[in-house]
Amino acid sequence: MFRKITFIMVLAMLASTDIQSAFAEETINGCFVAKRSCAALHSIRKHTNPGNIHLEPFSIYAVRSKNQPKATHYKIKITDGERLLRWVPASCGNYVANCRLLPEQAQQTGSHEAQYLLALSWEPTFCKSHSQKTECKTMTAGRFDTQHLALHGLWPQPRNNAYCGVDSATKKIDRRKKWHLLPVLPLSEATRQKLAVLMPGYASNLHRHEWIKHGVCFGTSAEVYYRTAIRLANDINHTLTPLIARQLGQAINANAIKAAFDKAYGQGAGKRVNMRCDSKGRLAELWINLQGQITGETSLSALLKNAPVAQVSCQAGTLDRVK
Repeated sequence: MFRKITFIMVLAMLASTDIQSAFAEETINGCFVAKRSCAALHSIRKHTNPGNIHLEPFSIYAVRSKNQPKATHYKIKITDGERLLRWVPASCGNYVANCRLLPEQAQQTGSHEAQYLLALSWEPTFCKSHSQKTECKTMTAGRFDTQHLALHGLWPQPRNNAYCGVDSATKKIDRRKKWHLLPVLPLSEATRQKLAVLMPGYASNLHRHEWIKHGVCFGTSAEVYYRTAIRLANDINHTLTPLIARQLGQAINANAIKAAFDKAYGQGAGKRVNMRCDSKGRLAELWINLQGQITGETSLSALLKNAPVAQVSCQAGTLDRVK
C-alpha cells in the first residue's frame, strides 16, 4: 500500500513538473500597446496588485517576458525602474515584437526635432455652427471660454502622425464621433477640473477624442499630455487676454496677435501663429507651431523659436461677444 501511494505521488510530481515546464515564463522583447486601463498584477495566480497600478490606455510599455508559449499574460516594465515589473492580460492590448514598427513619434518622445501644433479655439464662433453641442447649450456670458481662448488640442506633427497603436475598432468609434464610447481617461481630479474649464468640449468628450487621435502619439500618459497642453494654453491666454478684452465684439487683427507674441516670447515668435477665421470672417482658431522637447519646464519662447513659420489664413476676424 505504501509503495502504491509513493508511486502515485511521484507520478503527480512528474505531471506537475511537466505542466510547469510546458508553461514556464519565457523571456522576450517587444512592446505592449494598452487598449484600456487594466490592472497591472504582481501575481497572476493570486491576482494581487500592490499600489493599485493600472495601465494608461494606448500607452506603450516595454515587454520583458510572457507566461507561456501562447501567452495569456505579458510581463511589462511599468516605469523606468527595472524593479517595477507587472503582469498584464494579453487581451488588454497588443503585443508588438518589433517596437520599430510603432510610429516614430511614439518611440522618440521628446526628440529635439519633434514638432507640434497647438490649436486654440474661440468658442463663441464654434458654437455658431454647433449649437446642439452640450458646451454650446450651456454657454453663458462671463463663462471662461467667452473671454479666453479654449483648448482644442495639442497635435504631434506631421498631421498624419495620429492614432498611434490604436486598434481599428476604436478608430471606427472615434471617426464616427461616438466619443462617449471611447475609454475613460485616468486623469487626476485636478486635471479634470482644469480641462472642464479650458476645454469646453470636455462636456462632449472632446478630451477622449483628442487623446485617442493625437495624444497617444505624444508618448506619455494622458495625465502628462493634458497637463502639458493646459500649461501651454494658459500661458498663451495670459499673454492675449488683455488684447482679447479690448477687442471683444470687434475685429481682432492678426498683426496685433503676432506683436503680442513677439513681446511675450521674443522677436519672430508671432510668425509661428496662424490666425484662422470662418466663412463669415469670425475668429475661429489660432494654430501655433511649436518645435522641441516639451517637458514641464520647457518655455514657450524656446518652443516657438525654432518652429516652422506659419501660413497666413486671415488677417482679421471678429471676436463674437456672448450677451
